[in-house]
Amino acid sequence: MTTGDAFAGVVRQRSQLGRAMQQVELAAAAPAAKESWTADLLQSLRELEAAFNSHVADVQSPGGLLDRIVDRAPRLQRVAEGKR
Repeated sequence: MTTGDAFAGVVRQRSQLGRAMQQVELAAAAPAAKESWTADLLQSLRELEAAFNSHVADVQSPGGLLDRIVDRAPRLQRVAEGKR
């Protein structure tokens, strides 16, 4: 996988992460009197957790996007370290 492919994947994941955050907001703002309120909120939180974990793994894990960027542009090492 090229750095460009990895970057495109991270962009998609950030979009998914944003949608998951919006779903949590919508679920939390729904009327609490609704019978499924807690179940809906819990489900949206689980989806947010999964999206966040996937994003962090692909960006910050060894061999992830930050490592690929630093491999191509070592001058960005300090910036990448600040993002971990």
